[in-house]
Amino acid sequence: TSALLLAGFALYMAVESVTRLMAPVPIAFDGAIISSSTLLDRQAPETVRDGIRRSVESLGDTRIADLHVWSIGPGLFAAEVAVVSHEPEEPSAYKKLLADAGLAHVTVEVHLCSDEPCS
Repeated sequence: TSALLLAGFALYMAVESVTRLMAPVPIAFDGAIISSSTLLDRQAPETVRDGIRRSVESLGDTRIADLHVWSIGPGLFAAEVAVVSHEPEEPSAYKKLLADAGLAHVTVEVHLCSDEPCS
């Protein structure tokens, strides 16, 4: 009887040890998927990019000359926006327009437009 109890206890401890060792595996795997898509320079969804474009181009004759939006985490994006305008604003004005766009980081590059119209 004591040998049977000892064997049962040993089996319980073995199963418990394996369970504790394997618990982090799904979490680590999910993290690897998220990290790999971020490290592979995954672009933001088109709806995010279109929202940025609409917001910035709503200011006077401002046009976006170059736009890059990257996924930097689950539901987090960073953007680099190059704008041209006949009457350009400070970068902070364009950043304010993007305050509700769900961006964790924004870089704005501003250029004076000399063409008619800006493009």
